[in-house]
Amino acid sequence: MKGTHTMEKRLMVAGILLAAMIVFGSEASHADTAVLGVSGCESCFGLNYTLTVEGTPTGSIFNVTLDISGAPSGLPSSVTRIGSVSAKIGTGVTEAPLTSAPGGTGAWSDTNLNSGINSGGCSGSGNGFVCNRQINFNVAGLTNGVSVNYSWVWTGVTVDTGSAASVFTSGTPLKVEFENNSGTLNGNLLSETAVAEPATMLLLTSGLFGVLGLSRLQRRKR
Repeated sequence: MKGTHTMEKRLMVAGILLAAMIVFGSEASHADTAVLGVSGCESCFGLNYTLTVEGTPTGSIFNVTLDISGAPSGLPSSVTRIGSVSAKIGTGVTEAPLTSAPGGTGAWSDTNLNSGINSGGCSGSGNGFVCNRQINFNVAGLTNGVSVNYSWVWTGVTVDTGSAASVFTSGTPLKVEFENNSGTLNGNLLSETAVAEPATMLLLTSGLFGVLGLSRLQRRKR
C-alpha cells in the first residue's frame, strides 16, 4: 500500500512539474509556435494543410509557414494547380513579405494585405488576412494520385499588437483557391478553420492533469 501511495505521489509530482513547465515556460520564452491544420474536409481534395505561426501571441510580428502536402484525390478535371493561398493572422495587417514559395516568390503576386480569397483570387475581404496569387507560371501543380509538398513562407508579418493571440488558442481561417494552367479561376475553394494539432492539445491536457494531481495531493494531506 505504501509503495502504491509513493508511486502516486511521484506521478503527481511529475504532472505538477510538467504543468509548471507549460505555464512558466511559455511566459519566459521569447516566442511560441502555433501549429494548426485542416484535414478531412470535402474541399481538401485529400491534401493536408498545416499553418505554422511563430512569435509571441501577445506581440505584433510573426513568421508564418503554410505547408500543403499529400497525394490529391477527387480533383475536378478543371483543376491543375494551386492558384492563391491566404491565411488570417490577426487584424490590421500592415506588412507580410512572401520570402519563399513554390517556383520562387517571383511566380507569385505581391502579398495582398487584409484580403481573403473568393472566386476572383486575392480579392476577398476581411481584416488580418495575407494573400498571394500565382502569376501564371504554372507552378504548384496538382494531379490526382501524385504526391506534392509545397510551402509558402511569410517573414515579419506585422499585425495589431495582441490581435494574433486567438490563432494560438482557437485557430484561424485558411483559404486556398484552385485553378487551371491558364490561370482561370473556377471557383474551387478551400475555406476552412485551421485548428490546433492533437499534439498541442495533448500537451495542454497533460498540464491540466498535473494541476489536478496537485489539488488531490493537497486534499490528502489535510
